[in-house]
Amino acid sequence: MTKKTYPATKALEHYDADFYHWTIGKLGGCFDLWIQDIDGLIRDRHGNLMLLEIKRRDYTPKPYQERNMALLDEILRAGIDQLGGVVKITINGKTETHTIRYHGFKLLQLSGESFNDSTFTIDGKPISTEDLIKLLRFEN
Repeated sequence: MTKKTYPATKALEHYDADFYHWTIGKLGGCFDLWIQDIDGLIRDRHGNLMLLEIKRRDYTPKPYQERNMALLDEILRAGIDQLGGVVKITINGKTETHTIRYHGFKLLQLSGESFNDSTFTIDGKPISTEDLIKLLRFEN
C-alpha cells in the first residue's frame, strides 16, 4: 500500500482550523511543538477504554503523530498498570473509583471519506465492518 500523507495546507482545512491557525500565529509557528487532536475516546460502563486516530482515504499519520500516539499509549499503559487498573477521579467534589481495562491507542483507516462507503483497517490490518463494530464495543 502506498503511504499517503496530507499536504501541509490540508491539515488547516478541517474543523479545527481556527485552533491550528491560532497556535501557529500565537506560539511562533509551532516549530518546537507537535499539536494533534485525538479523534476518538471510547469508554464503556465496564471500564474498557480505547483511543482512536482516524484517517480517511487510507492516509497514514505523520511521523510526529505516530510518535505522539506511541508516547501517549505507553504513558497510559504504564500509569494504569502502576495504579493496578484502579483509578480515582473527582467530579464536582465527588470521588469516583473506576477499574480501567485499556485497549490501546488504535489507528483506524477508512478507504474513503465516509464510514458508510469505506473498507477499514485497524493498526494496518484489514478488518470487516462487523469485526470493527465488535472491537469498538469491546466484544472481542
